[in-house]
Amino acid sequence: MFRANDSAATGLRFTELYAEALDRLGDPRQPMRVGALRTLEAVGQDRPERRQAIVDVFCAYLRMPAGEDGPLRLTVARILADHLRPSAPGFWGGVSVDLTAATLADFDLSGCRIDGGLRLDYAVLLGPATFRDLVVGGPTSLRGTTFHDHAWLERAVFCGPARFDAATFHADAWFGEATFAGRTTFAAAEFGGHAWFGGCSFRGQVDFGDKHSSHLWWDRGRYVRCPGYYGVTETDDTIGDIGYRRVETVEVKDGRV
Repeated sequence: MFRANDSAATGLRFTELYAEALDRLGDPRQPMRVGALRTLEAVGQDRPERRQAIVDVFCAYLRMPAGEDGPLRLTVARILADHLRPSAPGFWGGVSVDLTAATLADFDLSGCRIDGGLRLDYAVLLGPATFRDLVVGGPTSLRGTTFHDHAWLERAVFCGPARFDAATFHADAWFGEATFAGRTTFAAAEFGGHAWFGGCSFRGQVDFGDKHSSHLWWDRGRYVRCPGYYGVTETDDTIGDIGYRRVETVEVKDGRV
C-alpha cells in the first residue's frame, strides 16, 4: 500500500510541475520562461518515462512563430540537442523529434542520436545547419525544408526511410560519407550551391526525381545494386563483406542515380 501511495504522489507531483511549467512558458517575462524550461528539463531527467512529453513541449515551443524571443529559442534548441547526445551526461534515448514548420537559427544536431523519427517538414533553417554524425533510428522527413545557409550532414546515419522531397538548399549541402539505410528521395530538391555526396552509402532505392543539378558531386560514392538505379558504371571489387560496389562514374538519367 505504501508503494502504491508513493507512486500516486510522485505522479501527482509530476502533473503539478508540468502544468506549472507550461503556464510559465506563456509568461511575457523571459526569466519566468527560462525557469519553466529548466523545470521541465529537470523533470525529464528524473522521469525517463516522461521524456517524450518534455521533448514534445520543447518542439512545440520551437514550432511557434518566431518573435522577439530569439535568445530563448536558441536556449530551447540547445537544451534539446544536449539531451540527444549520447556522449554527454543526461542523454535521453527513445524519443522522436517533430519540428514541422519550425524556424530555427544556427540549428545544431551534430553528434546527436534520435532513436525515433525526425521530422523537419517545411522548416526554415537560418544560418548554418549542422547534422554531422547525427544518427536517426526511425524515419527522417525534411520535405519542403529550406536551408538558407550551408547544410552539414557528413557521416550522418539514417536508419529508416529518408525524405528530402522539395527541400531547398540555397548554399552548399555536404552529405559526405553519410549512410542511407532505407529508401531515400530527393525528388524536386533544389541545390543552389554544391551538393557533395562523396563516400555515401545508399542501401535502398534512391530517387532524385525528374531533374538534377550540375553541382552534384559524387566522387566514388558507394551504392548497393537495387532496382531503380540507372547510368552507374561500377568496378567489380566489393568493399568488405557487405557487398557494396564502388562507383567510379555516375550519370543521372531519368531522374535516378
